[in-house]
Amino acid sequence: MTLRQSLIVEKDVAIRSYLVDAKDLFGRLDDHGILKDYREFHGTVN
Repeated sequence: MTLRQSLIVEKDVAIRSYLVDAKDLFGRLDDHGILKDYREFHGTVN
């Protein structure tokens, strides 16, 4: 694997883990009812 391919793979993994963390964070906020008010104000959050 070239350095360029390696960097592309690293970036892909980083983006995926970021998305998982963001989803987990929103899930935790939702557990505390923080997103409930946001949803009512803005409609549903995907």
